[in-house]
Amino acid sequence: MAIDKSRTAPIIKIGIGFLAIVLAISVGGSIIPGLAAFFGTSKTDTGTRTGGGVLEDAAQRFAGQVAYGEQALASDPASLTVLVALANTYGDWASAIETFTSDPVTPGMYREKAVTYYRKALEIEPGDFNVAVDYAITLYYSGRAAEAASVVDGVLAKDPKFVPALFNGGIFYAEAGRDADAARVLNTYLAADPNGAQGNPDVARNIIAELAKRQSAGPASTASTP
Repeated sequence: MAIDKSRTAPIIKIGIGFLAIVLAISVGGSIIPGLAAFFGTSKTDTGTRTGGGVLEDAAQRFAGQVAYGEQALASDPASLTVLVALANTYGDWASAIETFTSDPVTPGMYREKAVTYYRKALEIEPGDFNVAVDYAITLYYSGRAAEAASVVDGVLAKDPKFVPALFNGGIFYAEAGRDADAARVLNTYLAADPNGAQGNPDVARNIIAELAKRQSAGPASTASTP
C-alpha cells in the first residue's frame, strides 16, 4: 500500500518529495484458488490514460474484483483471505480515483468499505498484525490519524518490535500530535530496520528531525505510551 503524497501530513512531506514510500508490508499469505486473478499484484495503468478514462478503467477493473470477492464471501463469510482481499481492493480503488477527482465523497465511500472489511477480518483473526496495520493505514488515509494511532497502540502493546507498526505508527503519532511517541517508535524502527526492508529509514529520520524542530518551537506534546 503506497503512501499518497497528496494526503500526507505536512511534517511528513519533507521526506517523500523524491521518494516512493511503502507505508506497510501488505498482508501476506496465499490467495485462494480463483481469487488470484482478481486480487493479485497488478496495478491499474494510469500512464497512458487521464481523467475520465482512468476513472472508467478503475471502475471496470475494481467493480469486477469486488463483485467476485463478495460472491466468494457469500459462500464463506468467515474467510479471512476474502475479507482482506476485499478491503485491499476497496482501498486500492479509492487511491486509484482520488488522484483524478477533487470530490472526496466516492473515494471516502470506498475507504469506509475497506475499513468495514478490515474490521471484520480482525474480528476473525485479532492477532493478525499485518491486517491491523493495513487497517490503521486505511484509517489514516481517511483522515483519522488518532484512530490509526490507537490501532497501532494495540499492536505494539502485544509486539513492541513489529516493524511495520513501528514505522507506520511513527507517521500516525506525528500526525496525531503525539510527538514523543512518534520519535520513540521511529528511533526503535531505525534500530530494527536499518536497511529499509519494511519501511523507509530516510523518511523516519526526516520525521524525527522535523519533530525535534517542532519540539523546540513550542510546548511539548502529550505522549501516550502504548
